Amino acid sequence: VGSDKTYDSAYLTITSKKLVLDLIELGITPNKSISLEFPSMPDEYKIHFIRGFFDGDGCVDKQIIKGSISPQIRIRIASGSNALINSIQEELSEYGLESKNIYSPSNRNIHEISYSTKESLWFIL
Repeated sequence: VGSDKTYDSAYLTITSKKLVLDLIELGITPNKSISLEFPSMPDEYKIHFIRGFFDGDGCVDKQIIKGSISPQIRIRIASGSNALINSIQEELSEYGLESKNIYSPSNRNIHEISYSTKESLWFIL
């Protein structure tokens, strides 16, 4: 109230159970962020899919390790879907990126893999 700001965005909330069920019947996936699986595609496109997924649900950060002269670069990729994050890790291992433990905090539905400097540089370059 009292703000002159305008935003070019909109959202839609559907509260009709019948409409929701009709959308599901048409192929809309409820809770897709926790049930998403790696899509079927030719091998040549998989790394591009992963990089695109990383663009939306990944990050790059640097860590200062005590006693180290230079910072370490780390990439992290996260998803609500354990199946998807496992598949991404499996695909990346085909490129020589070492398999990592998947971090899943017990109080949140999130699954995350991270890679250290050498692997991060391969991934982002």
